[in-house]
Amino acid sequence: MMEAERGKKKKDDGKIREWQERKRELDRNIADMVSGMQQKLLGTDAKGVASQLGDALVGAFENGKNALEAWGNTVKNIVNGLVKNILIQKGS
Repeated sequence: MMEAERGKKKKDDGKIREWQERKRELDRNIADMVSGMQQKLLGTDAKGVASQLGDALVGAFENGKNALEAWGNTVKNIVNGLVKNILIQKGS
């Protein structure tokens, strides 16, 4: 609709601005919903997951442990938490 209006000879700039603002609002709402779902299912956000994985690797190197094993254990814990939260969400 916005592009069609822009293509008109006598376009309505007010309508275009209105649609642009509405689109930005919808984009924000979608981002908030995705963030909320991540938080509910993962118990954290993407930064939190990355931090957990990074901490596992650094901790393994510092303690002379197998970094791949530490990474795998952390991923296993994250997935276990995800499955648990999905089951909780389905039950509510």
